Amino acid sequence: MLKKFKDLSEKEILALAIASEEEDGRIYGEFADALRETFPSTATMFEEMREEEAQHRDRLLEMFRQRFGDHIPLIRRENVKGFLARRPNWLIRPLGVNVARRQAEVMELEAQRFYQRAIARTTDTSTRALLNKLADEERKHIQTAGNLEEKHLTADAKEVERGLKTENRIGPRAYLSPGAAFAGGTLARDVAYLNRTARERGVITPLLSSVLASNDSHKHWAQRKLRGLFVDLSGATVAVWGLTYKPGTDTLRRSASVELCDWMIREGATIHVHDPMVKSLPEHWCDAVKRYDDPIAAVLGAHALVVATEWPIYRTISTDQLIERSPHLVVLDANRFLTNLAAAEGRVRYFAVGMPP
Repeated sequence: MLKKFKDLSEKEILALAIASEEEDGRIYGEFADALRETFPSTATMFEEMREEEAQHRDRLLEMFRQRFGDHIPLIRRENVKGFLARRPNWLIRPLGVNVARRQAEVMELEAQRFYQRAIARTTDTSTRALLNKLADEERKHIQTAGNLEEKHLTADAKEVERGLKTENRIGPRAYLSPGAAFAGGTLARDVAYLNRTARERGVITPLLSSVLASNDSHKHWAQRKLRGLFVDLSGATVAVWGLTYKPGTDTLRRSASVELCDWMIREGATIHVHDPMVKSLPEHWCDAVKRYDDPIAAVLGAHALVVATEWPIYRTISTDQLIERSPHLVVLDANRFLTNLAAAEGRVRYFAVGMPP
């Protein structure tokens, strides 16, 4: 038979609080374990929340022992009326990150509500003071969880992508991923046409209107990275893999790679390029850029490699081959096309869009 909360003694209230903090901490630990491989930053967030729950439990244990001794009555949420029944989502594998976060939010709200009710049922001054502190911490805990998430999830935008795709309204096949700006002329023309049509009809399209400006800014990602990595590009040699605006074509018109090379020429960099489809370089480059038939040869002696076009041949080149040609190579791979390099921590300095410095 379930007990009513109003019938609980102060001893039972403290025992229930201890059991609840213990259970919450273990659930957060299970969330951390389930998400560690696929969402390591979110797992770290839950691990820190688990540690906070352990601290709450220890303070309650100390208070209980001071007042009632070492024997703690066995009482849990499910023994008391009014507590929400919890679905054991922590047992699900694979565990959706949004499922875990939603349950954590419910748990924190329920904990806050419990302490508010417990304060009203407690007369001992020291116990009331502790429960008030814990209630206040639980109120802040929801914000704390948000701060922890912000701190950890700035680690890698790829994790954010995976988290978003667990949402049913988005789905795993959504065209959603951190990466380079779009290039070529087709999409830009379509967006420009839609913006023009909207203006002619007096329709306000704030999101659509910002697409081209945002994309133009994003085109300079590689430039910003190179500026941050090299004080003076005139002393740097940069290899560029891919010149066309996409694989499967020899078209250089509106190529982001060509625009990057134009900028590096102005900065005085030594530039080596390779593209399996491009046999002649833009005339205005004159002799400022050297073309190679072999992508490995283009990397020899380079300080940095920019992966600009995702030609399949580049995936056949191993990390060892690159390091042999350039032991201290910096790789800028906006779309994480070369996954072998992304996994080669410590061997090359690897940068991608949305990846922490």
